[in-house]
Amino acid sequence: MGEIAKILSLSLRLFGNILAGMVLMGMVIYAATNIFHVPAVMPLLVFVMELLVSFIQAFVFSMLVLVYVRMAHQGVH
Repeated sequence: MGEIAKILSLSLRLFGNILAGMVLMGMVIYAATNIFHVPAVMPLLVFVMELLVSFIQAFVFSMLVLVYVRMAHQGVH
């Protein structure tokens, strides 16, 4: 049960981080294009940065899951 809780906790944390990043990115894009009338290049740079952050977070999550599964398989707590 504890191992499932760890994986579920990591999954929810990853989802929350990516969702918060996407919401923030949407707010920046909306403000840049509709309020400040900045060219579309700036929101695209923010999008690329957020996409990179999302991939890094997914990589870290997968590495943590791999470590937890290996520890559970070897019986180390």
